[in-house]
Amino acid sequence: MTKMKTKHSNRHLRLEPHEWPSLIKEPGFDEYYYQVTNFFYCMKPGQAVRLESEKNLRWLVKAACGFVTEGSNWERYQLDDDFTVLRRNSYTGPTSYEREVERTFREKHSKT
Repeated sequence: MTKMKTKHSNRHLRLEPHEWPSLIKEPGFDEYYYQVTNFFYCMKPGQAVRLESEKNLRWLVKAACGFVTEGSNWERYQLDDDFTVLRRNSYTGPTSYEREVERTFREKHSKT
């Protein structure tokens, strides 16, 4: 009989909206969040990263959740259902937020 491999899940570690204020006050989390999100921003389109950590898996998963929901990152990044993989979507052009910023800029700076 073969042993079935159980699928690991980080779902229990996901970030709940009410957790952010206390999480950001935890000593060291802000520096950790900055380092992790810098890594996420440097990911290439189509690249994926496993959310695994021997030191602080809880912070990693919560940072990834916070990152995806920040600004328009949700348009380019996605977490799998088990919160074990963060993937940067293939590049599909500017996000709706970036298009809106460009439109507003053009309206303000167009010659009339």
